[in-house]
Amino acid sequence: MQLLLTLALESPRTPKAPPNVDEIFANWQWINESDPLMSPIWAVVAMSVIILVMLVLRIIKWRNSRNREDGPLLVFHQIARQLELDITTQWLLIRVAQQQNLPTPLTLLICDSTFSHHAKAYVKSLPAQRQQSVLNQLSKTHQHLFA
Repeated sequence: MQLLLTLALESPRTPKAPPNVDEIFANWQWINESDPLMSPIWAVVAMSVIILVMLVLRIIKWRNSRNREDGPLLVFHQIARQLELDITTQWLLIRVAQQQNLPTPLTLLICDSTFSHHAKAYVKSLPAQRQQSVLNQLSKTHQHLFA
């Protein structure tokens, strides 16, 4: 134990110099000379190809999901925005259309009597404690749209 302590005290404590560029790349020389496929350039190219493929797949996925959103529901939201319906009213009309098995909520915006008929049927299907508040909201929407 004393021998180790003596050696530790006698050894110089000079910090190791950082390697220079030649020493760093000297370790890579065997890779470049033995197999050209293992060079760092090929690693960068392979990573670039992988990133490019992932980007293309993400763009394809985005385009497919965007196409699903196009259609009647998107048109409904655009028209509802122009009619100055807030988002809660839009979602209420979507729920009415779904519960009444309408092909699109746009059906409710076309005709006064269609809106009234489906709104009343929807309100009847709700629990008693919610009927009055939903009826009030649908009445205000009816007046806003058809007044």
